[in-house]
Amino acid sequence: MARIVIMSDKGPLKIETKDGDKWICQCGLSKNMPYCDGSHHATKDEEEGKVYKYNKDGTREELSD
Repeated sequence: MARIVIMSDKGPLKIETKDGDKWICQCGLSKNMPYCDGSHHATKDEEEGKVYKYNKDGTREELSD
């Protein structure tokens, strides 16, 4: 059975380390988890209050209630 995890943040979390800043993915789209790879830019035109599913091929679809 598949699980749906809803990620509500559209940008990364900055973590300051002794080796420099690290950016942790919070959108769930990064191909370099747990680190941000900039994939969150695909979420910038999402409408508030709507839930979207991002497919492996990069397409997005709105999920209905």
